[in-house]
Order: sequence, then structure tokens, then C-alpha cells
Amino acid sequence: MNSEATTTARRNVDLKANIGGTAVVALISILVVLSQTVGPVDAAGSPIGVIAPALWNSGALYLVFFFTAAALFIDHAARTAGWDLRLAAANAGLSVLFVVPVIWLASSGGLFNDAFFGAIGWPGGVTLATWVVAILSAAMAVQGTFNGFARAFAKARS
Repeated sequence: MNSEATTTARRNVDLKANIGGTAVVALISILVVLSQTVGPVDAAGSPIGVIAPALWNSGALYLVFFFTAAALFIDHAARTAGWDLRLAAANAGLSVLFVVPVIWLASSGGLFNDAFFGAIGWPGGVTLATWVVAILSAAMAVQGTFNGFARAFAKARS
């Protein structure tokens, strides 16, 4: 592979953002799993998780693993070949495909377990958590989309 092309491609990838994004995904994943096993318990002694039980039973959370793998693939492609408009469009499409269902689930009450917030003594907490997830998800999707297109246009101009 051309050394100059590799160096240019690496310059077009924000390593700090990739490490930070991976750390955030790992932290959220750990917290979600821990929330299902550690924390408040019901009368039978079973833990009450923060995620709605229907999501665990439906397998919808497995989509998070798919989106994470796809995002890692896009990051790898950007690292090896650099950003271009096709990669930026794929990144934008992935962002939309992820953020729309997350916001819909959160706003429809299907993401969080109301019993968890009641058990920790904060019955109104589900509303705040819903808004936080919706706003952060939308902000991260918009930032990632704009960042991808900005890098693609910057590469096209050089």
C-alpha cells in the first residue's frame, strides 16, 4: 500500500474520537448489563433492570451489536482508505437507522422500565432519562454525520 496514501488516510481519522466513542459504547454496555443484575430488587428478590424487560425478550437489543459492528467497519474503512462521499453517506444512513428507533422507543415509553425508577424512589426519572437519551442520541448522530461529510469534502478538495 502506498505510504503517502496511508499517512493521509490516518490524518483524516480522529483517533481520539474513535477511542472516546468506543469507551462510551463499552461503558454504556457495561452499565446496561450491570443494571440487569445489580441494583433494586422486587418482592421476589429478582433484580429490576433499567431497560424495559420487553426489549430483552424481543431481541431488539441485539441490533445495538449490529450497529456497533457496522460503525466499527465504517471507522476501519475510514482509517484505511480515508473518508469519501460514499463512506460519509453510509455513516449518515447508519446514524439515521440507529437514532430514529432509539428516539421512538424512548419517547413511546418502550425503552426504560418504569418499575426501576419507582424502586429507586424516583418515579419521574423515566421522563428525564427519556429526554437525555433522545437528545444525546440525536446530537451524536448529527455530529457524526456532519463530521463524516466534512472529512469527505476536505479529502475531495485536497
